[in-house]
Amino acid sequence: MSSELKVQQISHDTNLIEHLTEQFEKIRSRLYELSKDSLPRNKLSSEPGTDLVRKVNRVREGIAVTARHLHSPPLSGADYQNFPQQESALQQISETIAELKQRVDKIEKSREGWMKASSPEMAPQLRRVIDKLREEWSQLNRNFGDRHGKWIRCNETWRSLNADCKTMNEWITAAEELLSSPSKQRHVDLEKQATMKHRTMNSIFSRFYEVSLGSSKNGMSGLEKNVSSLRTRWKALLASLQAAKERACHAEDEQSKLDSPVNPSEKASLLTRIKLLKDREEELGHALRNMDLARSGPDQALNMAAVDKALSSLTEQRESVEGKLTSLEKYTARLDAVADWLSSTREKLSGSADGEAVSAVLAEVNDRETDVKEVLGNFTNLEKECQVATQIVSPQLQEKVKKLREDWQYIKNYQSGTGNLPSSFLKSAGEFAEN
Repeated sequence: MSSELKVQQISHDTNLIEHLTEQFEKIRSRLYELSKDSLPRNKLSSEPGTDLVRKVNRVREGIAVTARHLHSPPLSGADYQNFPQQESALQQISETIAELKQRVDKIEKSREGWMKASSPEMAPQLRRVIDKLREEWSQLNRNFGDRHGKWIRCNETWRSLNADCKTMNEWITAAEELLSSPSKQRHVDLEKQATMKHRTMNSIFSRFYEVSLGSSKNGMSGLEKNVSSLRTRWKALLASLQAAKERACHAEDEQSKLDSPVNPSEKASLLTRIKLLKDREEELGHALRNMDLARSGPDQALNMAAVDKALSSLTEQRESVEGKLTSLEKYTARLDAVADWLSSTREKLSGSADGEAVSAVLAEVNDRETDVKEVLGNFTNLEKECQVATQIVSPQLQEKVKKLREDWQYIKNYQSGTGNLPSSFLKSAGEFAEN
């Protein structure tokens, strides 16, 4: 009884329990003497098997008490209810069974001798109580083996669940640090690892559900808090990985745009490229400042160097494109000025009959012929630059130059005295002049 109260963690007076047990044994012995299976009183004191029967019954009582322990708290509840206390309870029962085994073995060894020394009337009773002892002893060992086996299986689940939670928390911590790296390859590797970790996480959640069903809510508060925290961190990591993947795709798209050749003859194309470069510079500059604030080792230094190098390259590209834009704007302004002058000059020649006025206009044509040739020459260079970039010259620019050539050819024809020639002839002459 004392050991049962210990298992159930009930406070009690040990001395009082021992006294009550002693008195109970005396009463039981007296009842045994008066039972119908006992021998007559005048033969009881001389019967050698009587003492063995008492010993067997005391062992059987110990077996019964131990069997009750197997079906008492903390072993009588659900698989994981009061789980931390189950191991000590099973250990106490195991120690009790070991003590009982010594007594059972001693009885088995002395059994034959007692049977031979017993009277014919006593022998059947000895046989019955020993057979019951064997049956109850075997049943106790089977029940203990089953209960201990269940605890071993539950303990393995419990230990593996806690170990996997710890391992996953450590992995997530390392993964969070890797996510702060700008290295695309590290993010790709991390995404592959996360894919493999899905099975572990699903197993953790499944085992936790199993444990929760077999336990009281209060007994699982620590584990529940741990798993809940792990679930939150896992979801946050997956969200961060998805965000990093989307950023990487966006960066690849932006980089593809930056790597594509820009059209040096289109102002809109050049302005768009400059904006992309500035946005990328700002993004990398922000990343570089954050990395500078969070210096944490040689890897971080290498990452900073790589980002700084990329930033310098972007700056060079932006300055180059800005130079192209400036050149295009200057060229366009000069083209517009020369085109306007040619258009005005053509109108003057077409509508003037005054010889002196015509002579003055033609003199101005001679003075500005170099401007026209430079504009056309610069356009030829721009065409070649577009060919290298696998781009076509801006249609708007082509129209302006086409009009300029027509006006220039008209003026040159007028100057050479062919102003009134058929248009087909003038067209051929214009093509010849272009070549």
